[in-house]
Amino acid sequence: PLACAAGLAVVDVIENKGLCANAATMGGTLIARLHGLMQKHEIIGDVRGKGLLTAFEFMSDRDAKTPLPRELNAYQRFVDIAYQRGLIVYSRRTHDGYYGDHILVCPPLIATEDHLDEIIDGLDASLDQFAAEIAPQLA
Repeated sequence: PLACAAGLAVVDVIENKGLCANAATMGGTLIARLHGLMQKHEIIGDVRGKGLLTAFEFMSDRDAKTPLPRELNAYQRFVDIAYQRGLIVYSRRTHDGYYGDHILVCPPLIATEDHLDEIIDGLDASLDQFAAEIAPQLA
């Protein structure tokens, strides 16, 4: 009963504070801003998501949908770089756990425009550093 009461209290807050609507609105903004990063950074091959559950995928060739070389450990290295800049992002390898470096960007339901500015600025700087690090290996 205690766990159910806590769960119901959380649902009440989500409904009363309009957090689902906020997630939809801020999620649309976040996706648009991630697409902006994709235009700037060639290593982002795809952006996708719904609401505030979003992700981008690293690729060495967008047109051919070629993942980055496995040896780069892009999924872990990018997480480390972002963390050094104060961001917590999640990573996954999706092609049998060996290839396909995805970075999940999932801010909380209470995210605001200011939060998204901070996230995008941190991602942009992290992407600049990461791209510079891997450029010699992709040449």
